[in-house]
Amino acid sequence: MAVLLVLLYHTGIGIPGGFVGVDVFFVISGYLITQILLRELSSTDTIVLTRFWRRRICRIAPAAMTTILVVVMVTACISSSVEDVSDTLQAAFFQPFCVSNIYFWLTTDYFSRPAELRPLLHTWSLAVEEQFYLFYPLLIILMRKWPLQLQCVFLVILGMSSLALSEAALWYYPTASFFLMPCRIWELLIGAVLAYQSCVVAIRGFILEVFSATGLCLIAWSAFSLSNQSLFPGVQALAPCLGAVLFIAANSGRLSSTGHLLAAKPLVAIGLISYSLYLLHWPILVALRHVCEGGPSTGVKCIGLIAAVALSIASWKYIEQPARAAGASWSFRKAVSYYCAGTACLLIVTASVHFISANIAYEPLRAITRLSGQVQSTAEDLNLPPRGKMIGVNTRDQQVEFALWGDSHAESIHGLCDQLAKEFGLRGVSVTWPGFVPILDAWHVDPTIEGPAKQMEWNRKVVHWIVENEVREILVVARWELRFGALGLNHDEALLRDAKTVDVSAVDSERVAVEQFRQTLQVLRKAHCRVWLLSQVPVQDQSKVTSTIQVDVHPDRMPTGVSRARYTLQQKPFERVFGQFEGVDVKIIRPSDEWFDQASLSRIFLPNRRLYHDDNHLSVDGTKVLIRPLLSDVFSSISESIRTRDSSQ
Repeated sequence: MAVLLVLLYHTGIGIPGGFVGVDVFFVISGYLITQILLRELSSTDTIVLTRFWRRRICRIAPAAMTTILVVVMVTACISSSVEDVSDTLQAAFFQPFCVSNIYFWLTTDYFSRPAELRPLLHTWSLAVEEQFYLFYPLLIILMRKWPLQLQCVFLVILGMSSLALSEAALWYYPTASFFLMPCRIWELLIGAVLAYQSCVVAIRGFILEVFSATGLCLIAWSAFSLSNQSLFPGVQALAPCLGAVLFIAANSGRLSSTGHLLAAKPLVAIGLISYSLYLLHWPILVALRHVCEGGPSTGVKCIGLIAAVALSIASWKYIEQPARAAGASWSFRKAVSYYCAGTACLLIVTASVHFISANIAYEPLRAITRLSGQVQSTAEDLNLPPRGKMIGVNTRDQQVEFALWGDSHAESIHGLCDQLAKEFGLRGVSVTWPGFVPILDAWHVDPTIEGPAKQMEWNRKVVHWIVENEVREILVVARWELRFGALGLNHDEALLRDAKTVDVSAVDSERVAVEQFRQTLQVLRKAHCRVWLLSQVPVQDQSKVTSTIQVDVHPDRMPTGVSRARYTLQQKPFERVFGQFEGVDVKIIRPSDEWFDQASLSRIFLPNRRLYHDDNHLSVDGTKVLIRPLLSDVFSSISESIRTRDSSQ
């Protein structure tokens, strides 16, 4: 049932909260692993760690490594983006070291690759379990002399602490709450506590039926009431986890009526192949998104799932079962040796794919295997400045026509600019760095980013590259409101400075912006560049942005953001500084009326869609809804200018 929920969710077949299947996985895993450890402890008065870890290696590694090897090679063949290949290679590199969840935590945010194009994203849950397997047996060994009730109480306290951490992290570090083991371990510990028989009340008769049915209802309710807009995991993950606990507790001895339903042979068969099915289904769906123009239909996705089931049966029969059978007689050293050999093989393949992707031999490979579209060039082709990435179409003899330059707000629209550039047949470069202000010889002293020297060096390299490569259209995007102390928010570390700055203030910050932007424009004008300045989106109240929205909320009752009047105040310094430069070669892209509703309140939600990632960065949906209409006109104008120049020549 757990794996079916995940599959239906990923296929988009009426289960908006099917991702709770992963949480059910965690409960089951904690329950079973604790049973194994307690059984061994009671029979031998000790736990042989090498034996436990050998079994885990033989159970998890063979199918996982085989899947990752295939995914790496297939992604290299069918992906139209070097970034997609690079992301897959990096994820493949970290997975054997049990830290792919940390990799995805560090790389999943408002400017990351879309989740639906990351074929190894689902391995984060494997990493969480693997980390649990590494430290949890040590904890059981340390507690082995304690009374069972005291052990159980300690695990409950540890689990409650993890749940509190998960809930708190949702408000400030939501990706950490989702991906990291300390915020997820409470789900495994719920199952672990259940395995302590001294903590489980004997369940009989009518109570057994009630517990079993209630458990299934809690899981089903979560699967249908939650969605990807829900604030999750945190306390909202309690319902499916407690549902799993109730069902397991009710059916750990004699089966209930609902237990008999789930014991049906077809469901048991799916359970047998569930590990391989979980591993394989997501890469197949991602592959379909790569090869199907406009994305696969639901019917195509269902065909993909049928293929996943067939491959999972083969994986279970020819990889999982033989590995477990052979591993039963292996020593720990032999199992580790095989694991190291598999890891080495995986790393060699990823390194080889990386090498091939960076050389011309990659082009014929893509030409043969790519079903549609063109291949992007690597950043090294044009010796891009630091953090530069090619976007748009890839025609080697085509001039780079535009550049996206800015901070994290620019990174948040990187994917959108890539899509629009391809639609208009343009070739561009994205050069962005979070926290770096896209103006020559200006800086700020935020301790979370590089210092003034690095900021100035990077901006000079960007402008030098633009001029040297005769890039004529520059899209400049940044969070200006913070730099000018709008609404009285005078955070000294955020305000701009230059060589003349003596007293840091909002007034001086505006002076820096005016003088240094004028200097930047002088350089760009000599190179015949046109500059597009994108107005910043409204800065919102963080608590509203992170509120939980269910899929059935009526549009008229959606939470709304700051008013148009407040947004005007946020934008006043921007208009004051940059409005004076507006002309033929400087265009300001101002918000459309679609940013606000009929009551002049900014939009932060649409039905089943969250438009903001945090209080000032848009989500992927937000860029599509709020920014795409504005940039479509910009890219159309750029395309028209290029045609005009070409015809005049």
